[in-house]
Amino acid sequence: MSMKNLNPLRTLLQGVAGQQTTLPYQAVIKALQLPTPAMRTLTQGLEILAWEDAVNQRPLVSAVVVQKGKPYPRPGFFGTAYALSLYDGPDEGAEAEMWHQDQLEKVWSYYSTPA
Repeated sequence: MSMKNLNPLRTLLQGVAGQQTTLPYQAVIKALQLPTPAMRTLTQGLEILAWEDAVNQRPLVSAVVVQKGKPYPRPGFFGTAYALSLYDGPDEGAEAEMWHQDQLEKVWSYYSTPA
């Protein structure tokens, strides 16, 4: 995956969202076989997807990527949401978790296929 072609990342995340689940950062890195510096490449890609989603008035599909062992993303996710004027709160704690959960539910609903 390159910054010029984020289709593999978007496709993976939309599939995860359609299953109404989340995926840890490391699992995304492994699934896409990102080269070093993998975390930087991934976070930059997630930020670009967030901007694309905001411009197109879609929920942030990047919300499905979470920290290992935690139900929410890294602080950069919230920083990007703040920069997009979508969120105006802290990047950790109860308020951040509640906003993320709300965003996740919107993403899951948006990408779920009716049964």
